[in-house]
Amino acid sequence: EAIADKLDDPELDLDEAVRLYEEGLRLYERCAKRLDAAELRITQLADALQRQARS
Repeated sequence: EAIADKLDDPELDLDEAVRLYEEGLRLYERCAKRLDAAELRITQLADALQRQARS
């Protein structure tokens, strides 16, 4: 959110805007990986609970 706010500044230097955009992409990728890992773990736990309930 802070990066997006800075990018909205009309006085922002182009080089700084590109740097902030790249930083935003890195943060997005890191968050997406963490979310994917969490989703996988939740799926694995749910599957394990279903198998246990059938036993």
